[in-house]
Amino acid sequence: MQRFVCFRQGYRLEKWYTLPNRKREPKTETRTRCEAQFQVKFVGVTRRWHVTQFLNVHNHELLEGRLSRLLPGHRSMSKAEIALMNNMRKSRISTSQVYALLASQSSYFNKLNYGPRDMYNQIAKARCDIPEDVGDYEMPVFCNKWQTLVEEFGVEEKEWLNEIYEKRRSWATCYIRGKFFARFRTISRCEGLHSLIKKYTKPHYDLSEFIENFQRMLGHMRFREFYAEYESARGVPVMQTCIEPLEMCAADTYTREVFLLFRPILVRLDAMKVLDYQTRDNSVIYYVCRYAKPTNVWVVECVDNGNVITCSCMRMESFGIPCEHIISVLVRRDVRKIPKCLVLHRWTKKAKESMSEPSSFTSELQASSRLCILNECARMMSEVACATTERFHETRDLMLDLYSSYKALDEGNMPSKPGLGGGTDPKGLVVGKSPNVAAIARNLVIIKLLVQSTMKMLSVHKVALPVKLMKLKSGGEPWD
Repeated sequence: MQRFVCFRQGYRLEKWYTLPNRKREPKTETRTRCEAQFQVKFVGVTRRWHVTQFLNVHNHELLEGRLSRLLPGHRSMSKAEIALMNNMRKSRISTSQVYALLASQSSYFNKLNYGPRDMYNQIAKARCDIPEDVGDYEMPVFCNKWQTLVEEFGVEEKEWLNEIYEKRRSWATCYIRGKFFARFRTISRCEGLHSLIKKYTKPHYDLSEFIENFQRMLGHMRFREFYAEYESARGVPVMQTCIEPLEMCAADTYTREVFLLFRPILVRLDAMKVLDYQTRDNSVIYYVCRYAKPTNVWVVECVDNGNVITCSCMRMESFGIPCEHIISVLVRRDVRKIPKCLVLHRWTKKAKESMSEPSSFTSELQASSRLCILNECARMMSEVACATTERFHETRDLMLDLYSSYKALDEGNMPSKPGLGGGTDPKGLVVGKSPNVAAIARNLVIIKLLVQSTMKMLSVHKVALPVKLMKLKSGGEPWD
């Protein structure tokens, strides 16, 4: 007898929640005591496997089909791949390069049933770094500290130091506060991209080799994004703060990486205190400070019953993540969910859903792609249809009927009732026309196409003809 269960069956033991001196981030909570299972039994008489139990009721949301191949039960490295990886690492080839080679052998990254993390698990070198929050000063405090630092080291006359101070509005946190830059303070991301390109391209590559390896690099980057999306959709992080409702809301809303940036803010919430508040016409102003430091006060304003919330530190405007001052006010107001005004859409799990709406640039690309596809389809159809006269006439009539009906729809003068003017059948073809009218319209379109093709051919051979002879009116009418 064999029993197959859901990957979220069972529960995590209590001891894993209360480990002392925890240094690493707890693993994602994936167990929900799901009872879905599939049980089979081998019957010796029939020598077949028979289904004895089947429960298909899950107590959690199911992963999308495209993400299921990254489930732990589906991820595996074969013995041959593990041996190849170990041999290549002995030759001082990095793990990322080994992964790229295995992906190339499997027709790019989307064909592999495992990710880089599984390779690092095989060699026991997984590491995880969580960035810390960026501190800053107010403008007067920054200027005083800069002046004190310059006088302490006696570098008042250093020209380069004075130039840096003159450019302080471009790099000092107190001056760029309120300007959104998504936590990027240096060119490290650009340098990281350059480093990744260097792994896949070399200076001696010709154009075809460069394009091929550049496509491999793009495949690698897309797979990392795909894997990060899977990590955000798989399971729920272990709650570690006393503000569990807000922490759970952040875990359900933000991606995994952004959530790991938001949780330290909840941890620092214990050191924050709301001193006082004032009520105005349509807003409430709160004064927040740190514990035992009443001189440093931040002002949090809630407008329109919490629909708009701002803080004087402007970290929400700079990073797109609520600061501890705003969170302390939310706790004071007993708010259980993060308001929508404090959630930046680009940091959420559903950020990519809005990308399905094509922009003007995307629409132009789609129209260009459709044009190429239709041209290829027309070429293939022409090769087959021109073999016999019957095929030629049938294909020509169908194409011209489609052209006439689509043109009439675009111009908005398609008759709603079938009759002499014609209507459309479910396939979009013009129906209900008088045979004579349809034939005349078809012939006019044919003449127009022939004239246009003749003009194009004559222009190629630089043959000049009277312009009046070649002029066509709009709407498919004959020339003057």
